[in-house]
Amino acid sequence: EISLGLVGSEMCIRDRVGRVSMRQARLALHAHDYLEAVENAVSGMPKDAQIEWEYAGSVERSGALTQVMIGVLGLTEKQADDLFIEAAGL
Repeated sequence: EISLGLVGSEMCIRDRVGRVSMRQARLALHAHDYLEAVENAVSGMPKDAQIEWEYAGSVERSGALTQVMIGVLGLTEKQADDLFIEAAGL
């Protein structure tokens, strides 16, 4: 888990790291053994979600698919923020 030691709101972090590339997202998910769970969840979703996961160039922290995956993985908002911060550094 990454701790930035920053003082400020969660929204400030989301503003700074609101989007990462799909490569960054997948590498971060893989590093935490989440990638397979996400891929399995996406495979059971409607085709538009599958297309988004497969072909999107980036992942938005506030995106609908991201919010679903946070729930699937059982992450807190802080854990999701930390994952995006980590991904942004890859």
